[in-house]
Amino acid sequence: MKFFHVRRLLAVTLAVRYPAYVSRFRQEKLVIEAIKKQLQAQISDSFEQLCRLQEARQQVLADLQDKNIALDIDVEQYNLTEDSSEISYKPDPCRIPKGYTEITKP
Repeated sequence: MKFFHVRRLLAVTLAVRYPAYVSRFRQEKLVIEAIKKQLQAQISDSFEQLCRLQEARQQVLADLQDKNIALDIDVEQYNLTEDSSEISYKPDPCRIPKGYTEITKP
């Protein structure tokens, strides 16, 4: 508590004895505040850009995962042969078996 009282007394003494220094300190304070505002604006812009980049990264990873799944399906399809399990030859797969009725659109 005493430290702050001494510091304030010193500031008042300097202001009375050296008014040119006080105006110079005020100018420097204004410059520092302006620089702080600029830095805060740059930090905000950088943070927004970082968020956009993270979102883009997530989208790219999701796309890559989808492409890998599609590639796996393509490889499975490519490796199928006539002798693969659950594959049978159907001479006319589009025919309607006897006893079934065809659904017509109204």
